[in-house]
Amino acid sequence: MSDFNRRQISTPPHDVGFFTSGEFVFDPEAPWNALRKGLVAEHEGAWEVQLEPMSLGGDWLREPLTTYSGFLGRHVLINHSGIGDPRGPSLDPAPWLAIRDAIWCHVRDAAGRRVRLDELLQKLQSDRSLNSELLEDTMRMDATMGFMQITGDSKGLWYEVSPLTRASFHRKDYLASFSDELLAKSRRIDNLIQHTGTVGGYREELVRSMIRQVLPTQYEVSTGFIENSPRQLDVLVWDSSRYAPLFREQAVVVVPRESVRAVIEVKTTLSTKYLDEALEILYEVMRVDQPLLPVFKGIFAFESEYKSDDSVAHRIEGFHKGLQNDGIIQRVHGYLMQGVTAVCVPRHNYVYQLYVLPDDRTKFPRPELFTLVPDWPGDVRTGVFLGQLLSYLDLETGPKRTQSQLFMPIFQECQTRLVSGMFGPDWQPNLANGALRGTLGLAGAREYVHRVQQFLWGGLPGPEVVSGLDYAPYHAPQRS
Repeated sequence: MSDFNRRQISTPPHDVGFFTSGEFVFDPEAPWNALRKGLVAEHEGAWEVQLEPMSLGGDWLREPLTTYSGFLGRHVLINHSGIGDPRGPSLDPAPWLAIRDAIWCHVRDAAGRRVRLDELLQKLQSDRSLNSELLEDTMRMDATMGFMQITGDSKGLWYEVSPLTRASFHRKDYLASFSDELLAKSRRIDNLIQHTGTVGGYREELVRSMIRQVLPTQYEVSTGFIENSPRQLDVLVWDSSRYAPLFREQAVVVVPRESVRAVIEVKTTLSTKYLDEALEILYEVMRVDQPLLPVFKGIFAFESEYKSDDSVAHRIEGFHKGLQNDGIIQRVHGYLMQGVTAVCVPRHNYVYQLYVLPDDRTKFPRPELFTLVPDWPGDVRTGVFLGQLLSYLDLETGPKRTQSQLFMPIFQECQTRLVSGMFGPDWQPNLANGALRGTLGLAGAREYVHRVQQFLWGGLPGPEVVSGLDYAPYHAPQRS
């Protein structure tokens, strides 16, 4: 196989069979400070190459493909970006994506987030895990997509983040600042006093204060109780604009169940004992009374005794299948969106639960546990925790989308990994309140989870999540 074939480069005279109509291409020979991308398309039986202008305001190059005298590279990063249908032939984009990840890490960690072009090439060439033949092509692709840019000065060319990418990097820096600030304040009190109860209460207030910084005024952060529940909760996020507290005495409240959007247990150290304790509290508080809109249920700790996220996830799974006192204690995961939403320990652990809609439409949505795999120099776990919490607020869709654009994209940019399927592929709900009765049936369950996903991202107002979901007939689950 020639170098050009390995690089997915077409050389003149171009064979139309190399291309798919509408496929994105780039010029692999363009000067670094004049990079170009375009596409190859068939129109009324004639194949044409279209390349963007060489300068701002210039004309697009449009020329029959068969007479075009330049080289054309298949733009793998666009054609296999995961947005829409892949263009071009079926090929594994992994070698190009690996180079792209390495480029981003080098530029991200550099002063001013820019690297001399020749220095960057040397660093990439020294990495034996990367395909050296594809280095320059990938750098050109990344720049023509607008994620990176080429700038110059009297000493040569720089390869640096574009304004678009810089804004994304600033957002991640902002999210990382929450962990830094919280842990700095926690250490400060440790250096002054060693009274466990006082320090624990102070850390709970640190978490409440952090949430208040980003919470819309419609909501209030308190410690206290949900009506008819004997458990005092470290953090309650509740709608104080539409609901009055049933009781308030100084910092402690009792609030209506319908007003609650988040409950969080705060621990100094995430150990087996305290993880089990927090899981038990969150389970008991929401055990029977299924909320119409899912409530965020979180556990936040400042230190961890767990060496891996997998261990945390397996402990959560075991909580619902556990053995205690020689007898089976089944904490029934009975309704959709039950169970802990996220467990966060800055710089250590992040485990969260999602309900996955199987491609097989004969299967119920099922709870699965994932871990976050951050790839940022700072710790974004606390920022992600806040973003998840805020996504559970019942806001108008406009403000909800604006809020999501700040916090939630980090979820898409971080790698995630499935750890546990919890109860296997045949799990299905066996509890539902009146308005959600339809979720006991397959159609209603899938529709509800789909709507909740839209709600969390600001695409659907809260009242529409449950509208009409009592239509599905009730079929009692068959248990073996």
